[in-house]
Amino acid sequence: MSSLASERPGTMSPISLARGVLRTECSTSPSRRRSAVRAGTAIDLRTTRANSRCPTRRTKWAALKDRTERRGPVSVTVRLPENGLDLARRVLASRIHDVSEAKDGWCTVVVRYHDIESVRQLLRFGDHIEVLTPAAARERIGQLATIPAERHSTPAG
Repeated sequence: MSSLASERPGTMSPISLARGVLRTECSTSPSRRRSAVRAGTAIDLRTTRANSRCPTRRTKWAALKDRTERRGPVSVTVRLPENGLDLARRVLASRIHDVSEAKDGWCTVVVRYHDIESVRQLLRFGDHIEVLTPAAARERIGQLATIPAERHSTPAG
């Protein structure tokens, strides 16, 4: 059996790597297509995988993007200083659902998550954020914030 035939799907052996061979294989494809291409040769993977059930980079990226950017059913209302709104827009991006006008230097922002546990993302704002609602999110942030506080309350070592 050749070294190419003994490799697992989607992997390259040191021998194949040394030869400059890129191998793609999909075990879920009915015909178990295999293609070996010498390095530097241009191929169109869309035609190679046209009738295959293998996820492509494009479909994997689309699924990851959807899971990351899709607004979830849990709405969390937070208070941020007005000067922290730019950072919030960069960090929270498409999760931001609504932003209120600033009053007394503070803005109210509604952020959407898939679950309460995802509020841990808000910890990066440190003491520049206050979770207002729901109570479960406020409680979870309080729990998560006590962990580093307890860890740093005694000298290291």
